[in-house]
Formats: sequence, structure tokens, C-alpha cells
Amino acid sequence: MSISRKFALSATSVMALGVMATYHAPSAMAADAPMLCDSGFAGTVGAGYIFGNADVDFMYNNSSNSDTDDNSLDLDYGTFFGEAAALYKFCESGINIQGDFAFHSHQMDADDIFGSHGGSDDELGNDRWHAGGVMFWRDEDVGLVGLDGSFINNDLNGYNFDSWRIGLRGEYFLGEMFTIGAGAGYNDGDTYGENWNGFDVNAWGRLYLMDNFGLLARFDWSDFEGDYDKLSTSALTGEGEFKLPDHPLSLFLGVRYAEQELDDDWREITADHLQVYGGLKVYFGSNDASLAAHHRSNTLDNSSVSLEKLPSINIVERRKRLF
Repeated sequence: MSISRKFALSATSVMALGVMATYHAPSAMAADAPMLCDSGFAGTVGAGYIFGNADVDFMYNNSSNSDTDDNSLDLDYGTFFGEAAALYKFCESGINIQGDFAFHSHQMDADDIFGSHGGSDDELGNDRWHAGGVMFWRDEDVGLVGLDGSFINNDLNGYNFDSWRIGLRGEYFLGEMFTIGAGAGYNDGDTYGENWNGFDVNAWGRLYLMDNFGLLARFDWSDFEGDYDKLSTSALTGEGEFKLPDHPLSLFLGVRYAEQELDDDWREITADHLQVYGGLKVYFGSNDASLAAHHRSNTLDNSSVSLEKLPSINIVERRKRLF
């Protein structure tokens, strides 16, 4: 997709400039920067809400549906989400072990999906949650590299489907003001009796305008193939986070644009998502540490954009299967 190629070129340029910049910048943070790595526990708890809209198009081949004029859908949805993670740090070796949990409850109006066929004003739910963990090595002056994994449950209005993911990730700290990161993973699961598997990749950068204020730009891409069809997703996310000085609480606000495409020999369904989200996060471990220090010493985000933060395209695809 064009969104993938454009971002890949931009991300490559930014990373190249950042690597060159490190040859002219100090290799470690300033001497007076707080060193937070005291062996022991740290953690984060966060919650928020997503205001989402999806512009969905249905295209069918050799089907009576192709003769109808009801081949598009403008879908509004709301999502409550919560995330929590705990981390134990072995500072002498640099090894960190994390356990994490996340929950996203996407709620859609049944009338938006089923129209006059639904006969109900109830909301349709797509609850997506994961339990996972990360084991990684980190030097708070350099960066990190590690292995992550998660078990993901996808509840489509009462129909439950399970999947799992395993991946690699890394981060590099470019002085005090900028961090770049990337990751890749393998996914395997099932939906409506169909087995699927595939890969996802992500790349991101975070700029700290102040110690307690950071801006994030992130790109995600995934490609899954099943027994009968294929699902591709790409997403761009921008987010700002501000941590209250000398307090563990931070506030974040973000926007995400994503494209989903589900296709096989007889139909293609595309969904263009726009999400605006915000929430609160609490950091445990050191109340007086800055946001930048927490990001480089505390827990890591282990949630999937395509399998958790976006609703499943299958719940709108069922509209055409049933009617």
C-alpha cells in the first residue's frame, strides 16, 4: 500500500540521520541525569478511551451482493481500554523480565452494521485482550534488545477465537532527546474455524521536547494469510504524553489512521479507520523520575495494533454473510 511505502522511506531517512547524529553526540546521558536502575520492581497502569470511525467498502465477485447499492458502511465505535505491566530489573546483568495484560472493548451500534435487518438497538461487542510478557536486556544509556510474546483472545459478540504471538524488539537511545525502536513478530490463530498465520512489523521514534513531555510517531504493518483469505493492516500513530513533575501520573492523547483489507477469490472488504484516543497512566518505581527516564527504565508496550487496538474487520464482514 502507498501508506507503507511512504512511511518506510521516511522512517529509513530518520533512522539514518539519527545514527549519523550519534557520532557527534555524547554516547551517554548527562552526568547529572538520574540513574534509576535499582534492582527490584517497577510497573505501569493505564486506562483510556478511543473514539473511532471506520469507512468500510464491500466488493464482491460473482455474487448477487455485487448488484446491490448497499456496499459501503460508515461505522462509529467507542473503545474502553486498560493496560497494566509489572517489571523486575536485574541491574547488574541488565536483564529485565516483564509480565503484562491489556484489554480493549470495541463497541459498535448494531443498526450501523445490520441496518434494517438487525432488528435490535443493542451494541455489538468486540472484546480483545492479551496476557503476555517480555524478557530483554537494557542499558539505560544505550538501548535494549529483547524477546516478547503474548496470548490474545478475540471475542466477536460471543464467538471466541484465540491466537498467539512471539517477536523480537529493540530500542536505541540517541542522546537525551530522541529514541528509535523497531520490532517484528510471528502470529498464529484461528477465526470461524479458519487457521491463519503471518507476520507484523513496527517502527517508531519518540522525541522529548522536555524531560516530562514526549511526542511519538509509529508505523505498524501486518499481513496474515488463512485457509481461505488474507488480511493486511497498516497504521500510522501520533501521540503526545505529559507527566506531572514529581508525580507518577501522566496524561496522553493520540490519533491513529489505519487501513484494513480482507480479500479472497470472491470478495474484498476494506476498512479505513480514524481513531482519536486519550487517557491516564501511572508509573511505579520512582515518583520523581522524568517521563524520559521512566520510558528508558520502566515497562514496555506489548499490545498489538492490528489484533487489539483496532476492532476486527470480521464483525462487519458478517453483515454481508448474513444479509
